[in-house]
Amino acid sequence: GQSKGFGFLQFYEPMVATSTMVGMNQAKNKKGGWKIMGRTVRLDQGKRNREEEEKEMQRRKKEKERKKKERMERAELDEEG
Repeated sequence: GQSKGFGFLQFYEPMVATSTMVGMNQAKNKKGGWKIMGRTVRLDQGKRNREEEEKEMQRRKKEKERKKKERMERAELDEEG
């Protein structure tokens, strides 16, 4: 079918998403931008629905708890060793 002219990217790290968006948009302003098939690429931050936002918050919370547990286990091993 005919292209709609847009696409979606998903980043798991917010800082990577932000730096990518800023870098590509700065390049657009300096050099005329990134182009695909002659069309300038523009990056914007999408909006999530409430359910997606809640899932992401839970994922980040679990990841933070996992890292904390790993640090505590390493500290215990260092004390024993």
